[in-house]
Amino acid sequence: MEKSLVKKTVTILIVVSIFILIIFILSKIGNYIILIILTIILSYIFSILTTFFHSKKINLVVSKLLSIIIVLLFLGFVIFILIPPVTNEVSKIISNFEEISKNFSNFLKNILDNLRKIFENFEYLKIDIDKIFTSLTESLGNIILDIVTNIFSFLNLSLKIIIEIVFAFIISLFFIFDRERFLSGIIVEIPEKYKNRFINFFYELNFNLKKYILGQFLVCFIIGSSLYIFALIFRIPYAGTLGFLTAIAEVILYIGPILAFILGLVISFTVSPSTALWFSIFYISLQQITSFVVYPMVWSKFVLNVSPVVIFITMIFLVSLFGPVSLFFTVPVIIIVKSLIKEFKNSTLYEKFKKL
Repeated sequence: MEKSLVKKTVTILIVVSIFILIIFILSKIGNYIILIILTIILSYIFSILTTFFHSKKINLVVSKLLSIIIVLLFLGFVIFILIPPVTNEVSKIISNFEEISKNFSNFLKNILDNLRKIFENFEYLKIDIDKIFTSLTESLGNIILDIVTNIFSFLNLSLKIIIEIVFAFIISLFFIFDRERFLSGIIVEIPEKYKNRFINFFYELNFNLKKYILGQFLVCFIIGSSLYIFALIFRIPYAGTLGFLTAIAEVILYIGPILAFILGLVISFTVSPSTALWFSIFYISLQQITSFVVYPMVWSKFVLNVSPVVIFITMIFLVSLFGPVSLFFTVPVIIIVKSLIKEFKNSTLYEKFKKL
């Protein structure tokens, strides 16, 4: 009995020590974590494009060069064409925030004035409409200002992000042209009895990450472009910025779409209440279609089968270590951790651990 207790205690201490070591290592590389993740993402994009072109019986070197050209064109479009006007429009939103907030507050006041007239006929219902209005406008105003300010702060970091993207692009170039040698060098160092398991683990993880990146890119494109077209049709101001920010926010599960919806709703109120209503119907419908139709088609079950509790815990953990930007990488981190846990459960070490 005592021997079993000692084994369990030692096992727990080892697990805790490993966990602390991982946190320590992550904290030390915290300044470079975004660069590392961007390098991995770009390497995957290169790999996906190269594999696609090579499957069309195009020479491997030519396939790699084509993938580099496509990524360069896309990055050039984002950095030099998309980001400058978006930053400019966000600046305009902040400068016009007082007017936007005033229009939204007037709409709320009209609703509450109508409620006051209704409830005046019911003496047993005493509601302080003015207090409710003041509370609502202050709360919503603070929330909206925080959202816009945070977006602007994120865009102000665009220069740093652009520099990291450039470095990540250069590093990923070395990987794409030397991938086979790099991977074979790792495989050679693995003991023979673990080699097949490592290769299977790597291919499964590779498949799930590729599936996620492709799926997320497609979802962001659908959401962003659809909202941009809708905003143009209904003449909602800042259509391009709204579409771009909504596409980016889609990467942050649960929280991102809610913040994008609030921002779009407030901006659409500057046109008219009916426009805001149509925006709400369109956005919610688009989210439902994406959730029930697009996601199951483009994401693997491995990615979808994640509890919201796990997602939120991971978000809190990543933000505490690396800041708000790490929210964009929540799902890839979960995919990697899930893959490691699955591999651990299939190991002999786990069998020994269960017998303790």
